[in-house]
Amino acid sequence: MQNVLILGANGTIGRQVTKRLLNETDAHLTLFLRNASRLTITDPARETVIEGDATDAVAVNRAMVNQDIVFETLGGDTEHEQQAQVITAAMEKAHVSRLLWITCIGIENELTGAFKEWENQAVGDLMSVSVRAADVIKNSTLNYTLIRCAWMTNDATIDYDTSASGTTVTNTIVSRASVSDYVIKLITDSTRDNRASIAVFQPNTEADSPAGY
Repeated sequence: MQNVLILGANGTIGRQVTKRLLNETDAHLTLFLRNASRLTITDPARETVIEGDATDAVAVNRAMVNQDIVFETLGGDTEHEQQAQVITAAMEKAHVSRLLWITCIGIENELTGAFKEWENQAVGDLMSVSVRAADVIKNSTLNYTLIRCAWMTNDATIDYDTSASGTTVTNTIVSRASVSDYVIKLITDSTRDNRASIAVFQPNTEADSPAGY
């Protein structure tokens, strides 16, 4: 049985991954979020809720005890770099190696043309925060997978491709269900995409800007 810590457990992807892990594995889940009252626990024997802020080293250190895998889905806000620093330090201190980190496409300059111009305008200064957060992780001792997501939709369809660092990304969107599916594959297959930065996108969605944004 694996122990999985989900940071940002109340978000859409956090909830999707939690549901699938409970249904498809025997993992024990530690669900970390700022407001514990927002979650409904369905299996108390396998779910532990910890209320805290991912920039709070004390709270993150407490959540890290006895974990095997850490999945971060906090959202790329202005605190992402600080969150990366706190989380990687806590993992190294607790000797937890495996980190799955949700971030955005564009952090490796893998976009081109009109789509790149559109994203730079849409994301603004937050892109540099995401780049610095990713650098913190890449420079750590952790066995990480950076999950560089295209612009996410709430489509329930699971339909996605992946590509490694150094590959141009032209597709613009991906469903949250697809991202969650990829996370499940990473959690259940320890040999997959270790110490890698992987773009996740829906095929055949090339455009100057993502549909729906």
